[in-house]
Amino acid sequence: MCSASAYLKTFIENQIKRGLTEESIIDGLKNGFGDSVNEDPIVKHFQDSGNSGMVDSIRYGFGDAIMAKPDATGINLTLSILAILGLFGIYYYIQKFQKQKSVGKESQSDKLDLADIQKKISDWEKKL
Repeated sequence: MCSASAYLKTFIENQIKRGLTEESIIDGLKNGFGDSVNEDPIVKHFQDSGNSGMVDSIRYGFGDAIMAKPDATGINLTLSILAILGLFGIYYYIQKFQKQKSVGKESQSDKLDLADIQKKISDWEKKL
C-alpha cells in the first residue's frame, strides 16, 4: 500500500496546514477525524477511487495499530553476534600470540640445554 501511504502523508500535511497540532493529528489517526475531513482532497480521492475502507479508517480511526512499535530484536541480535565473534577473534589472536611466544622460548631453552649438554660431554671427555 505504498500509494496509500503517500496519500496519507499528504493528508497529514493537509491537517498540519489546517492548523491541527501533533497530538490532535495522532488522536485523529487513532480515533478518527469524523466527517470534518470529507472536503479534504485526499479523502475525496479515496472516495472517487472506490477505496471506502480508507475513507472509513480516516473518518473513524485506524485504532492503536497505526502507531509503530519499534522492535529492536534484530539490531540487538546482530550486535550480540558481532560481540561474540569479536570476543572469539580476540581469544584466537591471544592464543596464537602466546603460542608463538612459547615456541620462541622453547627454542631458546633448547639451545641452552644443548650447550649444557655439549659442555658436560666436553668435561666428561677431559676426565677420560
